[in-house]
Amino acid sequence: MVRAAAWSAPVVASVALAPHAAASGGTIVSQFYDVSPSAYNSAGRPTALVGSMSFGNTGTPNVTISTITVTVTLPASRVSGASPTNVTGAGWAYTSTSSGGGTRLFVFTWTGSLPAYGSTSQLNFTVALNNTSPGTVSSTATASASGGNSVSTTVTWSI
Repeated sequence: MVRAAAWSAPVVASVALAPHAAASGGTIVSQFYDVSPSAYNSAGRPTALVGSMSFGNTGTPNVTISTITVTVTLPASRVSGASPTNVTGAGWAYTSTSSGGGTRLFVFTWTGSLPAYGSTSQLNFTVALNNTSPGTVSSTATASASGGNSVSTTVTWSI
């Protein structure tokens, strides 16, 4: 007697981000980028956005990345304040904010020693919202490695 069994594994959708261009330095990839509303007011509307991300070095063995610069783009009509209200993550620092073309750009820098196949610590940041009306919001994070490539990813969420 022969018994046969059929089974299936759940399907999980995943996005792997490829670098924009190869370079002689390290090659970074975005491991994840997430932004979500938080700190709700008495009307049940969010008053802040919380973002988090990390990056990996998938470059050539023996190539270490020492600096990663990340620019987070958010709609100027939604966010307020000249700087994030909170920034955490080993090696991460808030660098600057600028505005133009209807967007607000928040720049963060990671400094350290990121060996091939290593990962940065998680960057966490909070920015205040000035427009909490319902709608869809998008944010793009673009990261550049010292002597290496750059990579971008966009997230969209609802308020």
